[in-house]
Amino acid sequence: MSEEKKALPAHAMQSAEFVRRDWHCVVPADVTVEDLLRHDYWQHVATQFREHDMVTVVSEDKAWLAQLYVRWSRRLEASLSLISHTRLERAVLDEKAVEEYQVVFRGNRSKWTILRGKNVVKDGFESEGQAKAYLADYLKALAA
Repeated sequence: MSEEKKALPAHAMQSAEFVRRDWHCVVPADVTVEDLLRHDYWQHVATQFREHDMVTVVSEDKAWLAQLYVRWSRRLEASLSLISHTRLERAVLDEKAVEEYQVVFRGNRSKWTILRGKNVVKDGFESEGQAKAYLADYLKALAA
């Protein structure tokens, strides 16, 4: 007697667009992945979700990205599972830069900004990594 091999039935496969929707949101820089996993975090949008939806979340400072899977949703809450979490950039500066300069996120208008004390050296960087790379080049130019 031969053993029958299992195969996926044709009715079990559907187009992803038919089964789920993809969502994208930008969250404030102080939101954590743990916040995203709280059922009540999604209370204002929970009714838009359906089981199997996917949500891509980016922090407004572009420091990280997370992908989540909607397990269930109700009127004022939703359960999402973390699929992946990625830190997007990490830049390292020398001691002088750390002592004299700061790279801070100042909102969607100024974005990432390089400060020396309270003075703005340059702003408008899309990411922390871009600002720190610019600062490293800036300090090399000053030293030359």
